[in-house]
Amino acid sequence: FLCADKAYYMSLLTFLASYVANSVGNEGIKWFVFLAKDVPKAFSTILQDFAYKVALPLEIVREKDFVSTGARYTESYGIFTGGNTLSRAAFLRIYAGKYLFGTGRFDRAFYIDSDIICQKDISSFVARPFGDALLMARPEEPSPEVRSVTEKHGIAEMSYFNSGVLVFNFLMPNVISHIEEALRIAETEPERLVFHDQCALNIAFAD
Repeated sequence: FLCADKAYYMSLLTFLASYVANSVGNEGIKWFVFLAKDVPKAFSTILQDFAYKVALPLEIVREKDFVSTGARYTESYGIFTGGNTLSRAAFLRIYAGKYLFGTGRFDRAFYIDSDIICQKDISSFVARPFGDALLMARPEEPSPEVRSVTEKHGIAEMSYFNSGVLVFNFLMPNVISHIEEALRIAETEPERLVFHDQCALNIAFAD
């Protein structure tokens, strides 16, 4: 699944085009696109037409259908915004994960940032075994900022992960409690979030 606001809409189309161009064994993969409320409805039609033309199984979910009414989170905290507002889409991946778990339709959910390019078939990656892990992700590069935030949150060294590519294990029922904890932190404790949604997920899924 992917998430995008209006600014990232073209990036989302670019990723999907790169995915289709490199798709070999992906017939069993169902895609969801979660769109922020600032994305015009006409853009949804364009996306649906694109998916139809390339035979891509894709479902579009608008923000009002997966973000709880009255949800609030601060978008201006962190070290990269410079006082500006962070994209709402950065937080939407957590709400989308909760939505997909709630459907009861899938044993896993694979999230990818919409500004990534797919260069080869990803079916084997998506199907990698979890064991008893709740989540698969790539450890973040150990920059001074990452080391600082890892220490701040009491996370084990080299365990702080990047939230640009995530695979949630829905076969583990307790995964939803960690997703909901990430949402709680994002909505009520924004001052803790140096790397925004990434910090919320790391705190909630620590260890």
